[in-house]
Formats: sequence, structure tokens, C-alpha cells
Amino acid sequence: MIQIGSAAKTVWSGLRIGWIRTTADLVGSLCANPLQALLSPPPLEQLIACQLLADDSGFADVLADRRARLRAQRDHLAHRLDGTGWTYELPHGGLTLWLHLRTATRAADLATRAAARGLVVIPGPHFAVRRTDAKFTVSSQPGPDYNRCPRRAV
Repeated sequence: MIQIGSAAKTVWSGLRIGWIRTTADLVGSLCANPLQALLSPPPLEQLIACQLLADDSGFADVLADRRARLRAQRDHLAHRLDGTGWTYELPHGGLTLWLHLRTATRAADLATRAAARGLVVIPGPHFAVRRTDAKFTVSSQPGPDYNRCPRRAV
């Protein structure tokens, strides 16, 4: 079994450090890979992450706050999508809400229309099998246009 974590998704996107928890044998194999040196973050970022993780209650507080903000923004975004004719499933976790567009609407066409209105929507073929899926990223700190984004994309 392998568990993968990242401070960039949970704490701050500028703290580009991740970790792998697994068996000692697999850790040894991963460390022996010459490419791992290219992926190693600078020592300062490693020390910051170690300090953060060493403070169990502090990290738990950060995670609880982050989860609450993301959950509220996910629910807000989903509410803004109601009435657009698109369907979606609320994710159990993660930073993405996948839209299932009407069959006549291709996600690439939606992305083109959205770009003309100053929005970035990632069409499904980049991350999903169906061409009628589009990816909306859930933001924990929405900008002033966040309320209008889903409807502006149409």
C-alpha cells in the first residue's frame, strides 16, 4: 500500500512538497531511482513541512479550516450551476467539480466560449473519457467574479 500526501494542496500552493508513506523496501526502490533527485524540493521547504507536520494540533487545525472553506466553496459553486441544464456529482473530496454537459454540448466548445468571456474551463478530453465533461476547479478563496463564473461560461 502507498499513501501520497502534499502540502501544496492542503496548506499552501507555494509549499511544493509531497511525501510517500509505504514499506521500507519500496522506499528504498524509490530512493534508488535517479529521477527522484530531480523531484526533491529545496531543504527550506522540507524543513517548513517537517515543522508543520510535527505540530499535530496545528496541522489538524489547518486541515479542518481548509476542508471547511473548500466544502463551502464547492457547495456554493454547485448551487451556482443549478439551473444551467448541466448535471454534476458532488465530489467526496478534491478540488474539482465535474460537469456533465448536455449531449449536444461538447466540453471543448464550452471551453472556447468561456475563454472568450475571460474564464478558464478545462475540457474533458484532457482529464476525462467523455467529451461532454468539463472541469471546474473549486477555489478556497474566490475572486470577485466567482459568483458569475458558471453562468458566464454558458
